[in-house]
Amino acid sequence: MRIACVRIPSFTVAVERRANPQLEEQPLVVYDRGGVVDASPEATGIQRGLPLRQAKALCPGAVFVAANVSLYRDVAEAMLDAIEEVSPQVEEAEAGAAYADVGGLEGHYENEFALAGSLIETIRQA
Repeated sequence: MRIACVRIPSFTVAVERRANPQLEEQPLVVYDRGGVVDASPEATGIQRGLPLRQAKALCPGAVFVAANVSLYRDVAEAMLDAIEEVSPQVEEAEAGAAYADVGGLEGHYENEFALAGSLIETIRQA
C-alpha cells in the first residue's frame, strides 16, 4: 500500500486569501473567540492560541479576519472530492490535510512527481 499525504499549510489563511485575493502577501491573522486560529508567515511573532489582544499589539499592521468555519468546511470537502478524482480511497486527517491510497496508480502516471502534480492541480481547480 502506498499512501500520499496531501496538506495545505496554514489552511485557513490559504482559504481566506483565495476568497479575498487582496489579502495576498499581507500579514493575516485568523481568529475566533479563543484567540488566534492561524496566521500567515508575514504576521511575525503571531502563533496559534495567542490571545487576540496580544496578537494585535505584536502585529498592529496585520489584517485580522474572524474565522469562517463553514467556509473552511466547504473548502475542505471540495479538496477531499478533488483528491477522490485521483484516488477513490481518501481519509481526512484534519481540515486541509488528507491521506490518499495511491497504490496501483503507477500505470496512470509517469512517476511520483507526475502523480503529485496531478493531485496539486486537481486541488487548485476545486
